[in-house]
Amino acid sequence: MKRFLIATALVTSMGTTAMAATQGEINTINSYLPDLDVSQLTDTQVDALIGIAMSNEDRNQKMMKMGGYIYSGNEVDTPVPATTVAELEAFAPSIDFSGMTNEELAQAVTVLNGGDSYDQKLLKLRSLAEASDVVTILPLTAGEVATIKQYDPNIDLTKLSDNDILIIQAAIAGGDRNNIRSVIQSVTNS
Repeated sequence: MKRFLIATALVTSMGTTAMAATQGEINTINSYLPDLDVSQLTDTQVDALIGIAMSNEDRNQKMMKMGGYIYSGNEVDTPVPATTVAELEAFAPSIDFSGMTNEELAQAVTVLNGGDSYDQKLLKLRSLAEASDVVTILPLTAGEVATIKQYDPNIDLTKLSDNDILIIQAAIAGGDRNNIRSVIQSVTNS
């Protein structure tokens, strides 16, 4: 009888404790949200994220849904890690991400980690920033002007749109000379 009571007590107590995510679940979730500390999630959150990951949607849609769920759509509003925000700022230095909500930042991270081209990512990030009313286009610095003039000495900087400036600033921040040349040529030819 004692063994039966002990076994019953063990089974009952096991039913109330949280189960840790398996390594496979952690790997799956981190393949979509690499900066997320899965060990801090509840079983319900892990199950929801795995459900999204196993859905028939494309990768970008899964990343958006998972990010939205974790960063805003559930009972724990987990902040986007500072390192991730720093990556966004490094990629698009002329966009101010500080006023974005966690959900908007999660969408921005999804864009950053997506498979789009550099320019497409930049345009999507700008669109997200504009939707959240936090877009800040910083004026060209003297160094940026010098770099632009190096590639196109005859460019009329006063005719550049905010979008052109954003794209050029991001290319310069990226440091790839071929990309800088390509971006400046595409802006001046449009």
